[in-house]
Amino acid sequence: MTVGQQRSLSALVRATDGNLLTGRTIVWLSSASTIVSVTSIGNGESATVVAIAPGTATVTASADGRTAVATITVDATAPPDFAIIDAQWTQAVQSASGAIPMILDGNAAVLNVILSSTVTNRAPGQLLLTLTDSAGAVVRTDTVLPGVVAGSTSYADPGAQFLVPAAVLRAGLRWQLRRDPRGVVRDASDTNDVFPRVSPPTLNVASLPAMNVRFVPIILSAHAGAIGNVTIGNTESYLPTLRRTFPLGQLRVSVGTPVTSTAIFGTAPTGGGEAFWLQVLSDLDLARVADMTSRDEYWIGVVRPPNGFTFTTFGGFSYIPTNPAAVGPGTRTSTVVQTGWFNNQGQTADLVAHELGHAVGRLHAPCGTSFGVDASFPVPSGVIGTVGHDVYSWSIRQTSSAPARPASTGDLMGHCFPVWASPHTYAGILSARQASVTTVLTATSDVTTESARTRRQHVVVVRGYVDGDRVTLLRATESEGIATDGSNGPYRVDLVDGTGIVVATHRVPASRVDHSRAMTFLAAIPASAQATATVTTIRIVTPFGTTTRAFR
Repeated sequence: MTVGQQRSLSALVRATDGNLLTGRTIVWLSSASTIVSVTSIGNGESATVVAIAPGTATVTASADGRTAVATITVDATAPPDFAIIDAQWTQAVQSASGAIPMILDGNAAVLNVILSSTVTNRAPGQLLLTLTDSAGAVVRTDTVLPGVVAGSTSYADPGAQFLVPAAVLRAGLRWQLRRDPRGVVRDASDTNDVFPRVSPPTLNVASLPAMNVRFVPIILSAHAGAIGNVTIGNTESYLPTLRRTFPLGQLRVSVGTPVTSTAIFGTAPTGGGEAFWLQVLSDLDLARVADMTSRDEYWIGVVRPPNGFTFTTFGGFSYIPTNPAAVGPGTRTSTVVQTGWFNNQGQTADLVAHELGHAVGRLHAPCGTSFGVDASFPVPSGVIGTVGHDVYSWSIRQTSSAPARPASTGDLMGHCFPVWASPHTYAGILSARQASVTTVLTATSDVTTESARTRRQHVVVVRGYVDGDRVTLLRATESEGIATDGSNGPYRVDLVDGTGIVVATHRVPASRVDHSRAMTFLAAIPASAQATATVTTIRIVTPFGTTTRAFR
């Protein structure tokens, strides 16, 4: 106790068999009343003890010839108070409310702990984290020994961090923190040494489908066959930002067969304009939709700018689907410049995460851009607005803790570097990923039966984009493939023969692209080889006019 402090003591009388005896008169006595005074209350089952002066005294409670003794030490000054103020789980970023769940079967998690202290020259002692299952069995315990806490810590510089491996995370897991569980460090109050203060809460977790990403080298036939450098051996150089900032679950990565595009990069030394990326994106999307090996994959085309080019207007393009579960044309296709080309060696990895954010339906954050901005983004400057933590680097032992990412860091979906995911973006991607399924083809249900989804037939593929009232039709092709649904969409595509007769007609939806005002479209129109042989003209009818192009 400290001088002037008052506390209550209580005493119980039991028989030799352990049964509680009531109605006994208990007498209290202090061995040094100038140090500690004691005053009995009622029949003596409790007493008030007051610390008078520094020193040590014993307080004795007596009844029926039996005694119990409490030793009390009085200090001139109050002992320090160490407290657990708050704790927050994260795998990259967490909302102020702590509502973002931990994703199972993916990354490790970190528990950030905020501590306070009334002194600046003493450490608070050991912290114990206990994890139990739904039945109360201990799953894991971990301890850390924080350093000196100067006042109160914050999530920008937490007083302690616990790393919990991915294999430990599971549904029904309960957790609780305790400071100085062995009572080694003297403390003014133990009521704030446990967090949460009441019973252990259940950890908020969520499950996600695996994220399947296929990198595809792009061959630029107009530039001596320049091909993007991505192999199974260097895919990790494309993934650091994705692994650090995305709600992933399992990440499955592959490298696909190269896709050739006739797109022209530009005129050296500057290239990579909108028209180039729109065509490459469309060429890659055509290959993705025609591929039958995995309908739910996200395809990322990798472009190597041709020799002589030192600047690209854009570092990549992606479709932005309105339905994140869609897998049809204009949905899960993105493109980026290969790693190692930018002066900023981490820029391609940032772009991969950025473009995949678009591929799950996210718009731009208002940082470094005013185009295609998410009107609901909560921070006007487009920064993350709250501290993030690099859990992944700690989990793979690149760091010895989870380094903080300042609240002033640019959001992943903006154009400011460096980048991190804000709670708004992370939660939005998580929601989109939870909606991902493999049994639908597009937002408008391209086809309605399983047999139609997999039935290949002769089709004419018509592609292009609409920019304002200007329509661009790319060269149409014919192949054996899967027909798209021709009953929905704002545009009508006609296959016309030499006499002006419409051989086939198809309605097509439009898809949004992240860095362009143009809306793209792709239609795989079923037509027999015999009927296709008569087609001379492709015609698209839009609300603002008609555009035609020769079929061959």
